Order: sequence, then C-alpha cells, then structure tokens
Amino acid sequence: MIKIISFILLTTMHIQAMETDIKEIGDSEEDQIRLRWDQFITYWEAGDAASCASFYTPSGMNIPNAFEPNSGREEIEQFYTFLFDNNQSSVYKHTTHDLKILGNDAVEYGEFSVDWITNEGTSWTYKARTMAHWVKNRDGIWEIEKLLFNLAPE
Repeated sequence: MIKIISFILLTTMHIQAMETDIKEIGDSEEDQIRLRWDQFITYWEAGDAASCASFYTPSGMNIPNAFEPNSGREEIEQFYTFLFDNNQSSVYKHTTHDLKILGNDAVEYGEFSVDWITNEGTSWTYKARTMAHWVKNRDGIWEIEKLLFNLAPE
C-alpha cells in the first residue's frame, strides 16, 4: 500500500512539475514569438508558401533586398512560391538578437540564413539581417506586420 501511495504522490509531483515547465516555456511573449519562428521554419522547409504567408497580418509587408516589397498575404505567398519553385529545397535558420515588446507590438532585430539547393542541383547560401514588427492579433497570436531584410555584411 505504501508503494502505491508513494507512486501516486511521485507521479502527481512529476505531472505538476511538467505543467509548470510547459507554462514557463510557453507563457512569455518572447517564447511565443520564438515558437512562431519555429513554426514558420517548418512550413518554409516544406515549401508551403501559403502557410508561410499566413504568419503575416492580412495587410502585412515583406520587404526583401533587391525585390519589390510585397503587401498582403497574397503577394507574400506569391513571393515565397517564386522562391520555392526555383529551388529544390532549403534549410532555414533564424536568430533573434534583440526583441522589445510593448503591449501588442514587438520589434525584433535578427538575422537568418537559408541554405538552398537550386533546381539544377547547385548549393548556395543567402544570409540577411532582419527587422520585424510583430503585432498580436485579437486571438492573442503574434503575426508579422512588416519584415524588412537585407544582405548581411561579409
């Protein structure tokens, strides 16, 4: 009987500790934005342009280096489709250097790199610095209002 009670107590304590860990990991605004990047990367590496565009607000902007700015999810999806159609695959890495949150707005300075394999089989890497303006929507989900990126210095 003592073994059963001990097991129940230990299991309950372990479950409570896990719940605390999950809340600590996922409750901060910074963690929510980092999780959004992890989700974005999953869709990016799957070549899912529509899902990548869904991370932006309906009026969001993607402002790439050497291309015209893309406004709204439809244009952003077309831009990502262009990238994915011209390459076999890619590996996306994102780093956040600074993130400031004020209410339902956040500004992030970071960088990303994409290791591409073109349709012809050539490997190449694109590295960029980023400035992102995040907005929390009515459902409490962080979305990108503006993403500006340019080539990182050598």
